[in-house]
Amino acid sequence: MLDSILDAFPSWGGASSKAAPQPSDPQPTGGLLGGLSSLGYKAAKAALTPLSGPAKSAFPGLEGLVRGLIAAGRRDENALTDELLYRQYPGLRGMKLKAGSQEAREWLRLRDEVVRPALAAAAREAAAKGDGKSGGASKEAAGGGGAAPQPSAPLGPVAPMGEHEAYYNQNDNSYDDGVSEWAGGSAGKNTCNMTALTMALVSMAGSEARAREAVIALLHKTGVRSGAAAKVGGKKIDLAKALKDPAKLADVQLEDLVIAAAVSITNDYDAVTKTGTILKVAKATGLVTGGKAYASTEKLYDPETLQRARDLLAAGQRVVVGTKNHYVYLVGVRDDGIVVHDPAGARVAVDSDKYIWPGAPSAKVGGWLGRLKDADRRETLVRRMATNPAARPAMEKVAQIAALKGAERSQALAELKEQFTGSVDTGASNYYSLADLKTYNARIRVVLEGQQAEDAGQTLASP
Repeated sequence: MLDSILDAFPSWGGASSKAAPQPSDPQPTGGLLGGLSSLGYKAAKAALTPLSGPAKSAFPGLEGLVRGLIAAGRRDENALTDELLYRQYPGLRGMKLKAGSQEAREWLRLRDEVVRPALAAAAREAAAKGDGKSGGASKEAAGGGGAAPQPSAPLGPVAPMGEHEAYYNQNDNSYDDGVSEWAGGSAGKNTCNMTALTMALVSMAGSEARAREAVIALLHKTGVRSGAAAKVGGKKIDLAKALKDPAKLADVQLEDLVIAAAVSITNDYDAVTKTGTILKVAKATGLVTGGKAYASTEKLYDPETLQRARDLLAAGQRVVVGTKNHYVYLVGVRDDGIVVHDPAGARVAVDSDKYIWPGAPSAKVGGWLGRLKDADRRETLVRRMATNPAARPAMEKVAQIAALKGAERSQALAELKEQFTGSVDTGASNYYSLADLKTYNARIRVVLEGQQAEDAGQTLASP
């Protein structure tokens, strides 16, 4: 069946070895989304979105090919991307790509713009049908009784970058011990650091289940601070008791367990926000063998530093990036900027009220629109979504609605809520242009190293 699917799709663009041109860094456009009546929303969107291009597909035929492969049972993200690349470059079949090459960049573009959206769509369809193939991460229990649990299998080498870049949202973090004073009254507003670390740990472990095993084993060694608790279903659960009850522990968010470990190791809430603590906790889990915490000198808007970040990712290392008063997780480096998972959501300004939080439009759209009253923020939101194809349609519509008034806005809001009913991960795969890197003072803050295998399970082409 696989051969018949492949035969149905000729090589994309023929057998040419010439890679598609890379987009240049988008420049400020002076309020395009505020001038919808004169320019039109589609034109404004195209001008602001580095990867949007014309309305016509940038990959004619490939979307159908990948859907066919998924329907045939192919679900491995890297293998699917490899096959699409081979259709463009038949001579590369069986070869390893050089990190940073044109072909490697094209591989990443195919993964981000074709494969990931197709897999996400297939997962949504499967979940709607209830066939159990949604592929979502499950919060599996680890350990048992009061003894420190042992991993079900050796953790082994760090998973290759890009295979397990799950997104985690800090806004529902709920760790509390009655002693720590959270600014604003909640962990959700203060734990971007530990949430970025959680994403790195899951990536390096290869799955959430394995990352949980490592963090829970650490908590059995360190214990938790007296009174430590986390919310499950709106109710607080005592973490000391939960460590003895795997059924209860399975419901506690991994992010809250990571926060508990950080507080236990440092015995100091203030230290949790430090880069050194991120590295210390990471090493203590056993998933990280080395790394470095940096001060504020490694600025990503410096070309040499940006290239070093690219090299770090290519080497399988994980990078926590600091922006102004905030931590994010680096998932990609482009010639025209970077792509990050932002735990707080899409950041649209440096000042206060600056995030478009993750969540369902029915619950969040009021807050979103309140933060999008000026054209600059609307432009920034559209730019952030350039590399987030799953969230981009909803967020572009939100940006459009924010520029409307009266009955026109009300009608558009009703359409938005009807069209987009699920949660939107606004902070996933956010694009920062070269200009953004300077505006938000983006820096390498923590580099995490793990034991590397020569191939680490990668498919041949995967960069």
